[in-house]
Amino acid sequence: MPKDWHFDADVSDRKIKATLELLAKSFVRTHRDYLKFYEEENGRPGDIGWFQNERANVGFLAAAAWRIPGWVALQEFAMQKLRKGRSSKGRADLYIGIPRERTGYLELGIESKLAFVRSAKNVRRHLNPKNKKSALGRAMADAKNIKTPADVPIATVFLCPRLTAHERLKESLDVVADAFWTACKELKKHNLEWAAFTFAPKHASAIWLEGKAEVSYPAIGVVMVDARR
Repeated sequence: MPKDWHFDADVSDRKIKATLELLAKSFVRTHRDYLKFYEEENGRPGDIGWFQNERANVGFLAAAAWRIPGWVALQEFAMQKLRKGRSSKGRADLYIGIPRERTGYLELGIESKLAFVRSAKNVRRHLNPKNKKSALGRAMADAKNIKTPADVPIATVFLCPRLTAHERLKESLDVVADAFWTACKELKKHNLEWAAFTFAPKHASAIWLEGKAEVSYPAIGVVMVDARR
């Protein structure tokens, strides 16, 4: 694999950490296949999957799970949720079922949010779990309401850098990436366990024209937080 992605985690359960790393690797592989399908040939425009919307990113996560032998995944999965102190029927953004040797199955219930970021300040704001309006704060609130059948409720944030052409792309992306990993490591201060990964392929800066400004979406960062805490 090209060294265009990175995974890190602070998870006490080694099996869950290994599970999330395997999911991350499959997620990147799925995006690579999408990028390859949309390589510019004979005037055919290129495309990147993470630019689309939150639902598209959840779809890539579901596809990544299905590619792992034995795993299953389903979006908009029916689950029991806590609403105003009472259990009621609801739906999670994604359910992932994972077989385990001698212990049956591990079931993840995932609630997600997507945020476009341009600066370190944007990253810190969206990954602040104490801010109820932040991407992570909203994902955490949704995930905490999952009651069954998931063993582990996971709050997930997809962070997509949105950089304009007049900015120095690599320098701007480096600033955002540094802030991303710093914010992840600070989650431990809030007694939260997390896994995160970034994918920034050199050949896929993917430029769109929005008005008079060329805008690039050169990478995707994903943070997955155990919402049981």
